[in-house]
Amino acid sequence: MSREQRPSYFRSLSSYTHKDKPRLYIALYPRGGGAVSSASHAYCDAQHWALMIGPATSSRKDDATRYHLAHSADTFLAPNEAMHSFYFEESGMLETPSARGVLIRVTIAKVVDVEQTRKVLRSLSPRREDESYSCLTWVREAFVALHAEPGCLESYFDESKWRAVEECARRYCKQKREERRSIDDGTLWESTGISTFNAWENRETTA
Repeated sequence: MSREQRPSYFRSLSSYTHKDKPRLYIALYPRGGGAVSSASHAYCDAQHWALMIGPATSSRKDDATRYHLAHSADTFLAPNEAMHSFYFEESGMLETPSARGVLIRVTIAKVVDVEQTRKVLRSLSPRREDESYSCLTWVREAFVALHAEPGCLESYFDESKWRAVEECARRYCKQKREERRSIDDGTLWESTGISTFNAWENRETTA
């Protein structure tokens, strides 16, 4: 894709003031893998979707925080019948197996105000009465809410660009699978870095 053909958000966020700010990532995990053992296959996407706030580096030893909607089917009403339940989870990457389980990340913004961003994410309660609600639904709603909240992010995206970002994450995850970075059962090849793609610059930053 030539520079002239790139959508307007495929460019560099060059602000010197914000160059060392943490990043907001979409992180994809293997469905039902150890990092998301509570995920229900009945309601999950092909991958488990989460958001991550962390440094611009890609080491699995970085101190980042994962935000996601864990959804389970562990409350049984009758044989072979389960009540769909959700809970919001916020956890440090170094405190759980989360860092090891990440398949890929897509960088979508710089976080200008971490505390305000956390406040927005914590306010997004799951809709327990909606059986179609999922981890992907929550990430999409969080993307829209954060881009609508002044002062949270520095981003070339806006609320209307979710579809392009989702397609970018799916395409990049497929590419990494084809490169044998992960296989169908979610097993990962040993790697100290997380494969990362910068969505607004349209380039891979860590293979």
